[in-house]
Amino acid sequence: MIKLRKKQEEKSREPQPTELERRLTQLEARLREIESEIEEMRESMKNYKLIAEQWRKLQNERLDELERIVKELRGQVNVLDFNYKEMKGKVEQNSKMLDDLVPYISETLNTIKQIRREYKSYRKRLLRALEELKKY
Repeated sequence: MIKLRKKQEEKSREPQPTELERRLTQLEARLREIESEIEEMRESMKNYKLIAEQWRKLQNERLDELERIVKELRGQVNVLDFNYKEMKGKVEQNSKMLDDLVPYISETLNTIKQIRREYKSYRKRLLRALEELKKY
């Protein structure tokens, strides 16, 4: 018991921290917590910056790829446009040739019809003549 009393007396003799000192200790601990949170945020910001930079790089690569595709498609459109104009010219040329041939074709058809009529007429005459010859 004596020892216990001595310890309590020694403790009571030690200077007790004042309210201000306890508050200061609490604030210092909170300050260390805040500083560690700030450091974590800095690290996190570095990661976000890296991610943002990678995202921008990826977007730029995609944009470059799209521009290349657009140029390629424009080239193909130009080729198709050239082919279309060339084919259109050929069609117009063929159309003119057909328009020029229409009178000849019409004349040929009329000639064929006339020859056919004449053929039928001569055939009828020949058949009549044969009939006449059979009678004799």
